[in-house]
Amino acid sequence: MCGRLCSDIVRVGGIPVRLTFGEASSRSVGLGGVAASGILGLAPFAKGVDRKSFLETAVEKGTLSTSAFSMFLNDPAPDGSVSGELHFGWLDETKFESNLTYSAVSDPSAWKVPVKIIPRTNTSLPSLRGEAVFDPTQEWIADPEQFAQEFFFALDGVHITLPSSIKSRSYWCLLCPQREAVMDYALGNSTIGIKFRDTTLHIPLTELIGRNCPFSRYYCEPRF
Repeated sequence: MCGRLCSDIVRVGGIPVRLTFGEASSRSVGLGGVAASGILGLAPFAKGVDRKSFLETAVEKGTLSTSAFSMFLNDPAPDGSVSGELHFGWLDETKFESNLTYSAVSDPSAWKVPVKIIPRTNTSLPSLRGEAVFDPTQEWIADPEQFAQEFFFALDGVHITLPSSIKSRSYWCLLCPQREAVMDYALGNSTIGIKFRDTTLHIPLTELIGRNCPFSRYYCEPRF
């Protein structure tokens, strides 16, 4: 990909933030088949790149109190839709039970967060793999596979069975029994709210889940 770096003021919920971003003027043939949905520029840049990420810039400008984020999913509504929120710079402690444990990232370049147990409803699943990965160089990645599995289980009408996961490059693809039309129906009314202070942007879950795994259209991977 070729282009240039640009700088501009972006307003998020009325808050002005100066961001530096890439402007692509041409792209290689190899990028033609890559799904580009997700939130771009959120996590740190690759090592050796002297540019600040979105969160780093927001914290530096004082728009966020800390470089942290939290996410939760609500129970399915009567119409089958699922909603949730992704909070930047803070967390809503009313959405979590018991005491909260803060963990430092194990790899700042990719924001790998140590994961030992994934709680869901009244049960907890042990994590077979050690980290949840948020890395924009591979779009948004959810790893370990139980993390991705629990995300899909939270969505009404979408079921994942293990062992059906395969590893492609550095992310996990999970087998989705439903065909694409069924996936669209199940996720069509579901959104995740991305929250900046008092402003929430609702993003359809279909935009955060990729179904272009190189192995089969029946595989999909969450983008976060």
